[in-house]
Amino acid sequence: MHRPLGILLTLSLMLVPLVTLQSEEPAPAKRADVPIIGATLIQTRSGCKIRFIYKDSPAEKAGLRGGDVVLQVDDQSVEGMELAKINRLIQERNPIRIQARDKAGKMKNVFLNKVPSQSLVDAKGRFLVSSSLGLLLELDAGDMAPDITAQYLNGRQIKLSDWRGKAVLVVFWDSQFTPYVEPIAPLIALYQKYHDKGLEILGVSLEPDKLALDKFVATKKIPWPQHFDGQGFDGGVVKEWGVFALPVVVLVGKDGKIVSESLNDYQFENAVETELGLPLSIGPSASLSSPLPPTMPSKNARFE
Repeated sequence: MHRPLGILLTLSLMLVPLVTLQSEEPAPAKRADVPIIGATLIQTRSGCKIRFIYKDSPAEKAGLRGGDVVLQVDDQSVEGMELAKINRLIQERNPIRIQARDKAGKMKNVFLNKVPSQSLVDAKGRFLVSSSLGLLLELDAGDMAPDITAQYLNGRQIKLSDWRGKAVLVVFWDSQFTPYVEPIAPLIALYQKYHDKGLEILGVSLEPDKLALDKFVATKKIPWPQHFDGQGFDGGVVKEWGVFALPVVVLVGKDGKIVSESLNDYQFENAVETELGLPLSIGPSASLSSPLPPTMPSKNARFE
């Protein structure tokens, strides 16, 4: 199996500590106060897209939004360019001109002056996200979730469709890479909290070694079943769902349709509670905090 080589990078080349699904508030992160435009990129099959736009950032004020495809930096085309090279271009320039195309095909030409990164964090040291790309898969919210067959360690099999009437988290991951494993412990806590209220979790592992997967599941006492075919990003389930990055955690509703992908612990816990008809334990959040762990695109994806 080819390991994915791409990596989620900030447009400022600043490595931002990211927040996973977790049961407790993270300690404030100490960040270097460097000039940024307030956005992150991810490489997808249709080009380098803006993954997140930070609240009150130059990028937001200029009209850039999550899902926009970046086409030019100043007068240089970045179509087909590696993310590292795009970041080097942006790091070297201030002010900077960016040309992008939104989801409807409308062109945007924006002029940005960077601001100190510390001016965009909240009191708890987090960047707030005002706009995001959305799902890291080629299915949309409202689409019927393709069926998946998974197996518990004891050999019992279950299908995603068997859980109609329940809220289900489908987790695409790989136990052999630390960033892909980070959501697991918080997901176990979420499972323990809501399982008896109607929450199920189904894992889709992209690693090549079934024995290693079973050992990890047993050691970490992961209670939910896993789908494994040993094909990584070439596997049938991964292709049917159109997953192009890891980790991906998707909420499937009681009706079997995709509800949302997680952005942070509070938003996702509230989404689970809403789907199960439970009172919100944390309360709705108008602003989203930092995203899941570093997201890495499939090496096998075609970048057009």
